[in-house]
Amino acid sequence: MQNVEHWEKFVRRLADAGERVYITGSNATMLSRQISSTLGGRFFPLHVTPFRFDEFLDAKQQAHSPATLYTTREIGRIVRHFDTF
Repeated sequence: MQNVEHWEKFVRRLADAGERVYITGSNATMLSRQISSTLGGRFFPLHVTPFRFDEFLDAKQQAHSPATLYTTREIGRIVRHFDTF
């Protein structure tokens, strides 16, 4: 969205009309303080970090306790998950 010229004016107009607007992504062209002043203080950052590998394994429901690492089959599964990760 930030590649569209004057996108922030459009978003401000929506917010002023009572619409709830969510903007996601990163914006290197406008600093946080510029966004907050442009959007009239209706802004808060939420930083989301990528999965760590153990969180990725949890999401894939792959066991990864130390005991699991003793079997060749489970090690192979974890390695395949790592390739996907």
